Amino acid sequence: MTKLTVESVARYFSVTKPTIRKHIEKGIITANIDEKGKRTIDMSEALRVYKLNEAGAKQFPEIAGKSDRDLPENASREDLVEVVKLRERVAGFEREREQLVDQVEFLKAAVDDEKEERRKLTMMVTDQREESEKEADRAAMQLTRIDEIEKRFEQKVELLQKVHSEDMASVKTQNAQIRKQNAFLVREVNKSLWDILFGPKKQMSQGRQEGQRPQRAQ
Repeated sequence: MTKLTVESVARYFSVTKPTIRKHIEKGIITANIDEKGKRTIDMSEALRVYKLNEAGAKQFPEIAGKSDRDLPENASREDLVEVVKLRERVAGFEREREQLVDQVEFLKAAVDDEKEERRKLTMMVTDQREESEKEADRAAMQLTRIDEIEKRFEQKVELLQKVHSEDMASVKTQNAQIRKQNAFLVREVNKSLWDILFGPKKQMSQGRQEGQRPQRAQ
């Protein structure tokens, strides 16, 4: 169905845009809103209310050929509108038929291509059966090699874990020895500092004894 804007109706029919808007508001003619938010009027609806002008006759010659004078005496403008609707429906059916014909041709070509591809695949399977068996044997050998590699990898992981455990034990032993050495060094350092500050303990005790002997002689 042909859709016309208010401007197109005013251009192709004997009516002005303000009159069309008034007719829409009064319900004399039906308008719709398209996806862009603009008012549109069906061609059949415009023909029901208005008459084509010269510009409309040039733009739509198939409709202009059916004027009031071409209709039977007992026909009305509603008959013309119905004729236009039927023509548009026939044109729509014709477009659908063409689309269906194209789809059928496309499907036929697709089926032919599939048959040819299937034929080629059948020949390949027949001619390359031995090669496929060889490929299967090679694949089995590769899987066996992969299993062997995985086993060796697991063995290496276990060995690394064992070495790591032994290294950790050795590190703990070394840490214990280092702590003992550090404790010994700390004691030695403290002893040396004591000797530096106060002198050896033996010399101090001898000095005390020598200082006390004269007192006893008096």
